[in-house]
Amino acid sequence: MISAIIIENEKHSLDSLKDDLKNHCPQVKVVGESPKVSDGLALITSLQPDLVFLDIELDDGSGFNLLERLQASDKKPQIIFTTSHNEFAVKAFRFSAIDYLMKPVDADELVQAVKKAEETMNSKSVNDKLNVLFDNLKQKERPQKIALASADSILVYKIDDIIRCESQRNYTLFHFIKEKPLLVSKTMKEYEELLTSCGFERVHNSHLINMSHVKKYVKSDGGYIEMQDGSHVPVAQTRKDQIVRFLSGK
Repeated sequence: MISAIIIENEKHSLDSLKDDLKNHCPQVKVVGESPKVSDGLALITSLQPDLVFLDIELDDGSGFNLLERLQASDKKPQIIFTTSHNEFAVKAFRFSAIDYLMKPVDADELVQAVKKAEETMNSKSVNDKLNVLFDNLKQKERPQKIALASADSILVYKIDDIIRCESQRNYTLFHFIKEKPLLVSKTMKEYEELLTSCGFERVHNSHLINMSHVKKYVKSDGGYIEMQDGSHVPVAQTRKDQIVRFLSGK
């Protein structure tokens, strides 16, 4: 059985989430609820739940305020954020590999989020993900770090250190300046949506590159880009003009 606390200040959202958990996630037992940061923190400290459903906007602050005060705690629960808006926060969640649910909560998405939390319940990755979240929330222009899940852990990288991403069917292979390549079990499409706001371009169906690491564009041999690490990346016919314009500053 998974013990859970819901920290939510909208009663209809609270009741709806409790009903969804009862009907679709019977392994989750709600042991406490609160509309406030202060009371929520006290509940977490006293009850030591496995999982916390945390709203961003609360009666006396935000969910981020609660997490900041929870940072000093040795044992942290798995966190699933709930929100009805705040696009900046949602982007920060995605870069940090932290689960979130949009209101009104979809039952299927709730089941998947709980399943993922259950699978990593004993993982030491919570601190790493929260650290990435807070680092990125401090950035006004764009996130600086990304949390990537390997087979057995969460690894944190600076986005500027990513040279390119390579699609391998349902996986994505990340190449870095100094670190060894990392294979992640998500499609490149998911990372394209995140990284295009950070200076990345999808130049080919199988390649997403960091434009700040481009060394040169070679027009021969069908056209390819040479990256700073010496790797050659093919450019799709439909993207050639756009890449040439980008590199020439036009």
